[in-house]
Amino acid sequence: MILALGWLGLTLYAAAHLLLILRDGRDRRLYFSINLVAAIVFTASAIGLSSWQSMAINIFWALTSVLGLADRERILSGLGRGLTLATLLLSALLLAVSGAGVFPFADGLGWTGALIYSLAYFLLAEERINRRRYLLLNVIAAVVLIPVYNAQENWPALWMSIVWTVISGGGYLRVTLTKRGGA
Repeated sequence: MILALGWLGLTLYAAAHLLLILRDGRDRRLYFSINLVAAIVFTASAIGLSSWQSMAINIFWALTSVLGLADRERILSGLGRGLTLATLLLSALLLAVSGAGVFPFADGLGWTGALIYSLAYFLLAEERINRRRYLLLNVIAAVVLIPVYNAQENWPALWMSIVWTVISGGGYLRVTLTKRGGA
């Protein structure tokens, strides 16, 4: 049952991500709605598998999806720069602490990937990042998390990271080539 929830979450996330890429972000409410449902079921799967980075990403994803659906003025938009800097500093700290042997390097790597995913999604929801940069951050976070999810034997999250790398990488190339072709 736990793995089935993870596979359902993977399917929903992939559908939403493809929607973002193929529809150029025009179906914002549908995108955030699908992501909210995916985040809820993936959180349940992550908790069942004791995959804490995956759980943290998905709880944040659910909260950000709710904010994205709220269709309100950007009450959090002033946090964008501060959150970006805080994420970079926290990522560096986690990697340094894990590199010093305080906890396993894979954990530091996993939390760094979780922070990158969360930051990218928050900035997208707040319309503070363009799709191209969002997709690039998704590729980086997904690649960073692949070995972590493999070690945790969280197969749905592992495959989500692989699928995310392919979809985000393809979307990044599509946006980059379209931008160059129009210039």
